Amino acid sequence: MQAKLRKRRGLPPLETREELQEEIETADDLPAHLLWIWQAFAILSRTRVVNQTGPQPITLQELDAYCSLEQITTEWERRELINLITVLDIEWLKVSHAAINKSREDAKKQAEKDAKNRTRKGRR
Repeated sequence: MQAKLRKRRGLPPLETREELQEEIETADDLPAHLLWIWQAFAILSRTRVVNQTGPQPITLQELDAYCSLEQITTEWERRELINLITVLDIEWLKVSHAAINKSREDAKKQAEKDAKNRTRKGRR
């Protein structure tokens, strides 16, 4: 049921997002000084809103709440977090929206193909 609903909404298969999330969380080859940013992104990414157009950007309110929760108080750390999370989020959204668009295009092509086949059967 959930797979049909996701497909109808033009969302990519759940495995794609789970694989991406797993890659975000493991980050084995990431330099140690960036690990805190990567982990913040993994946590914040779960808070994003998803609507009929797909996943939305991580909000500044969520970033602010994360800073408060993790007691990130220095201006430099907050700016660094916001800037780097924003860059990561833009790239994540590009991948996600590309997958959504491909899924929608595939569904449209399949619907056109099915309609063409029904028309042919109706002529016989």
